[in-house]
Amino acid sequence: MNEHQERHLRTTCRHIDRKIAEIEEILDGSGADTLFPRYCTELTAYQKRAVREYCSHIRSRLITILDEEGISGDSSAIPMKRAIQSRLCSIDCAAEELRPKYTEGFGDVAETLAAKLNRIAGELQDPVIHLMQYLETESGEDPDTSLKEPESAGVRKA
Repeated sequence: MNEHQERHLRTTCRHIDRKIAEIEEILDGSGADTLFPRYCTELTAYQKRAVREYCSHIRSRLITILDEEGISGDSSAIPMKRAIQSRLCSIDCAAEELRPKYTEGFGDVAETLAAKLNRIAGELQDPVIHLMQYLETESGEDPDTSLKEPESAGVRKA
């Protein structure tokens, strides 16, 4: 197998492994404490066990295949910090788009509503911004001592 074929096999195996992880998260009820649950539980305990066993079998096959081909499975892993920062940026952008200048297309924005939208956006953005700043520091100290509480954080202006 040449390097391009190896990369294709590794990438495909990584994709399959991620899909298995997603299935396991669904079974574990990951995100069950979210305000907007994505899945409802209708599988029996036996069905869940069967799904887990098949997932385990498929993952074992992936490991065997990669081992047989002498391909490492840990190539080009994304740093956890970068992945979290990327998602925090998305949250910050989503909250920013709640501000009046972005919501005018939905209808007139009264002054009281504009103030409320700015407050809501700020309440959502402040902890995100503080977490992003914390992740930028290399201190690794306890965030309870280095971050402001959301109530004491200033609201970012539009």
